Amino acid sequence: MPYYGRKLIMKYNKLSNLFDKKHIKDALELVFNEYLNDNYTYSVFREFPLKKIEEDLHQTFLSLINENKNEAKRILFKLGRYFYEKNLPFSFFYDTCAKMKLFILKSGKLPCSENADEIEEIFEFVENIFSYGYLNNLVIEDKNWVRDELRVIKNSESLLKVYIRDHLVWINKLIEDIRKLRFKSSVELNPTRCEFGKKLISGIFDPILSSKYKDIITSIHTKIHRSASEIYFFMEKRRFKNLLIEYINMIKNVGRLISTIGLNFAVVSESAAKIDPLTVA
Repeated sequence: MPYYGRKLIMKYNKLSNLFDKKHIKDALELVFNEYLNDNYTYSVFREFPLKKIEEDLHQTFLSLINENKNEAKRILFKLGRYFYEKNLPFSFFYDTCAKMKLFILKSGKLPCSENADEIEEIFEFVENIFSYGYLNNLVIEDKNWVRDELRVIKNSESLLKVYIRDHLVWINKLIEDIRKLRFKSSVELNPTRCEFGKKLISGIFDPILSSKYKDIITSIHTKIHRSASEIYFFMEKRRFKNLLIEYINMIKNVGRLISTIGLNFAVVSESAAKIDPLTVA
């Protein structure tokens, strides 16, 4: 997943004109001491590798101060991947950045009030590259999952095959677009024109799809396509934090779509067999 981050546009040639090394060190110490000294937050975060996260952020900002943005990108990208590999919530990273930013903005050390915009932009950059690293590992794992599911379905005689294969193929193509940062869509974004959507509208599914579940499935399917449109927009703009959140939301709905179709089949099968599920041992 190659990425060439957009330039930091600053009124000043050097970030050191906005904050210095001590400024960053003080901000990090304040934030991480807060995590360690508050009983509730410490109970939540005590298993986190706080020292590593603090050190990586420290090195990131030192690199930015020294005008080595490529090194900062490298650290942040790896940190994002590390968060995913260790199952650490990305929200913790965003919270840390928000606390650091607030400390810097309130410190009164900025050359002038106009520099608040530059500070905002720096932290947007930091969160964006981190999010890209996290997203990188997430989509690789999801692509492997989708491929495994498609292999299972290919050799399956299940009646579900015809209903879920279309959207697994669709999501597989979308994930590949994300991996290659192709913002020109390889999939149909209109929910009424994709293969699954056309079948849903045509009534092909009606014999085994109750009106209740058809409405639910149609709603979920529309949400998936809406998220996909947002994903391509964020990909074009290289707004990876937004892209990450929207992608997770879409994958959640893909899971809901598949499980709802499966639930409908279970209900239909029970009804056909005239089995009362409450009396089954």
